[in-house]
This record gives sequence, C-alpha cells and structure tokens, in this order.
Amino acid sequence: MRSQVLKAEADYGYCAAKREYYYGLKAHLLSDLRGVAVGITVTAANVDERDAAYDVLSAIEGLVLGDKGSIRPQFKADCEALGINLQTPVACASASETVIGQLSNASTGRNRSPRRLAFD
Repeated sequence: MRSQVLKAEADYGYCAAKREYYYGLKAHLLSDLRGVAVGITVTAANVDERDAAYDVLSAIEGLVLGDKGSIRPQFKADCEALGINLQTPVACASASETVIGQLSNASTGRNRSPRRLAFD
C-alpha cells in the first residue's frame, strides 16, 4: 500500500538522464562552495528545477554556478535583477562543439585549427 502522507503534493515526473517516470516529490538543495546547505525546497516530481530555484533565491548572494539545466534567458535575467551572477556552461549545438568533442578532434588530428574551449 502506498503512503497517503503528502499525497496531495506528490505527482509524476520524468528523469531524462534515466529515461524513466517516477512518482513522488523532489528536494532541491542549494549549497555554498563549502558544501553547506543554505536553502532547500520540496516540490512535486514534475516541477522544473529552475522554477523551484525561485523558492531559494533569497538565500543567494553573489556568484552561482549552474549546470546546463539552468540555461534559460528569463531565469538568468531574474537572477541578475536580484544581483546574482549566474554562470552556466555554453549551450552547444553539436557534439563537436563540446569541450570533450574539441579535445577528441584535437587528439585524432581532425580540425587542427585552433579552437576555443569556451564557458559563459
């Protein structure tokens, strides 16, 4: 029997990395560079991480390092309006434009022209 606790808040979500659906809640934890938790929020499994981040933005000051999932122009603009410097990797259009793709091409001798390994 499934637990009825927090049933009204739980929902179905999708994990793209594992390519599977799941039911329940997600915890979104914000930590500082030392790994100390400075903010936490719990949402239904179908809530986007960037939307959940708004619940903990008040605990953030200065620099924030985000993954590629944090790339969204409106989110970046909202962070800037709060004085938060959001840094994310550059979104790439193809595998050859990624850092690993560039290193792979360099090691195999393809594309010998200088290439820039860039981060935003």
